[in-house]
Amino acid sequence: MKRFNQLVSEMAIRAAELGAARRLSGSSHDVSEYDYKNQRVIVKFPDSFLYQEIGDPNDETIHILSEYLTYHIYSLYSIPIPEYYDLVIRNDKIGLLTKFVPGYSASTDQLSASDFSLTFLINAFLANWDVGGGGTSKTNPNIIFDSATNKYTIIDPGGALGFRARGARKGAAFDATVGEIDTFRDGSITGLSSIFSAQETLQKSMKKFKQVPWAKIEKSLRNFSSKQISGEIMHKMENSTDAANIVKKWEYEIDTLIQILKKRHDYILKLDKYI
Repeated sequence: MKRFNQLVSEMAIRAAELGAARRLSGSSHDVSEYDYKNQRVIVKFPDSFLYQEIGDPNDETIHILSEYLTYHIYSLYSIPIPEYYDLVIRNDKIGLLTKFVPGYSASTDQLSASDFSLTFLINAFLANWDVGGGGTSKTNPNIIFDSATNKYTIIDPGGALGFRARGARKGAAFDATVGEIDTFRDGSITGLSSIFSAQETLQKSMKKFKQVPWAKIEKSLRNFSSKQISGEIMHKMENSTDAANIVKKWEYEIDTLIQILKKRHDYILKLDKYI
């Protein structure tokens, strides 16, 4: 898997470098499949109309960057995510490119037989509602299971951190109190509750959560600040004013995320003595 520092030098692929698109259905955003350098890739662009309806149109780019950042934090914990993920620019709009993941929506039975339960506290920490709160169905389209390898992969984390999947802000629902520890184990909210509820799951998940100290997470977040990405965005986008606004807004977003995630991290660690 390519790590963040490798990706930075390859960021902001121009959409013109992609092959012909095959539009995919079932998403509230603009999601298409392409051939890129002989690889199947999925490219997701935010639907501007949604953001105009729900609040701040500028949030569409911040949402994509937030999703990209979520993948990076998952990688710190060695949680399976698409092998390749990157940013792409089309008509001065930033999208997210990921390598195609073979398989189908994971079922509860498949995930129960894997080590997926170890991700519980990390999903709660990141407030990834698409994984832990994806409805009462016994399958989850944001977790792909490949029966050929018996492995799962978390995809499309648009409902993580401060955003809901369709682009609205979570507001006070994303705060220092990690309520997802309860909601992700509530059978009326998620079909995965049985996987996360066992006491042994909590203990093993806490052990995995503690493998990555806050100092490492914070350093990664600061490396992902606008200072790290501004050069590529400013260079690739045609409208320098729009690019500058994105950089400024993202810098503020990172500062806010650091404050909230530090409190959430501390909150989870304090539970260690009770489980």
